[in-house]
Amino acid sequence: MTYFGDKAPEVTATVTTLAAIAYVVFGMRVYTRIRNRAWGMDDWCMTVATIPFTALTVSCLGGSFKGVGVHEFRLSAEQKTEGLKFFFFFEVFYCAAIIPIKLSISFMLVRIASGKKKYIHSLYAVSAMFTVMNFIALFYIIFHCSPVQYAWNTSIPGGSCNPAKVLADIYYATTVVNITTDWFCAILPIPLLWNVQLNRNAKLSVGVILSLGALASLSACIRLVYTVNLTHSTDFLSAAKQLLRQLEEVKSAEGHDERAHGRPRPRSTSSKRSTSKSDFLAKLKAIAKELDGHIANLERQETHETEGHEPEGHEPEEREAETQEWETHEQDGSALPSQGHVAG
Repeated sequence: MTYFGDKAPEVTATVTTLAAIAYVVFGMRVYTRIRNRAWGMDDWCMTVATIPFTALTVSCLGGSFKGVGVHEFRLSAEQKTEGLKFFFFFEVFYCAAIIPIKLSISFMLVRIASGKKKYIHSLYAVSAMFTVMNFIALFYIIFHCSPVQYAWNTSIPGGSCNPAKVLADIYYATTVVNITTDWFCAILPIPLLWNVQLNRNAKLSVGVILSLGALASLSACIRLVYTVNLTHSTDFLSAAKQLLRQLEEVKSAEGHDERAHGRPRPRSTSSKRSTSKSDFLAKLKAIAKELDGHIANLERQETHETEGHEPEGHEPEEREAETQEWETHEQDGSALPSQGHVAG
């Protein structure tokens, strides 16, 4: 039975708006990357993420029509069971969606950091950290009750669940890991772009775009407060509407990665290749400058040698002329001009 009241319309509006934006931006991403033939591992991860993201969206919308956001005193036992079931699937698909989305961001940064091993290794370590933690949360959420259906239908005979405190601790640990890794990925572009040959405005623009992942971290921080309150709530489905802010975190993380691909990039997106090209051009300029210097030095040397040896080149001719003059005057007995001058 459908019950659409209290805060349920707000849940529907929020989910619909964010999902529409996410799909439009993802479509733009696919178009841009295919057009530029720059499809990479980060794109595959984001494409895979659309599957659990779609299931997450359906769970949120279904929950908004089945009791999520409604005070429990307004619901029958059957309606409450339906609401809890949709909320259960929401939690499962949230964990399933956030893993490939965060991996997409990590692989995007790996492509930017190509050739810088310390950054690449740190990104792999961070990726392993949040992947393992979210998989732990995923499997614990699914199997913390036996049978699984007991998580939303407590009328099943012989069913049981682990203490709620354990599930809350899993929530805390997962949220802390996600917040930490989000901030790491948001700050990493700063050292990556520090020595890139871009003007200051370009560096600032790219750094801001790549650092928008911090928005996902802020969403996670806000969600943590509601997660703590939810574990002690006596009106679970009504309070659960606040936890649907997790969809905002997923959308922020996805949007951060999409905005980083907003401008068409060259076919090879490896910064190592672009850096190598810049280094090569710089070396060519240095070599050309050095050759110009050598040519100038050679020209100066040639000019100096020409000016320095020219007088010496005329000495034999002058001496030969003087010898001929002496011989002539000796034959006719006349005195040399210099001798006549002295005699006179």
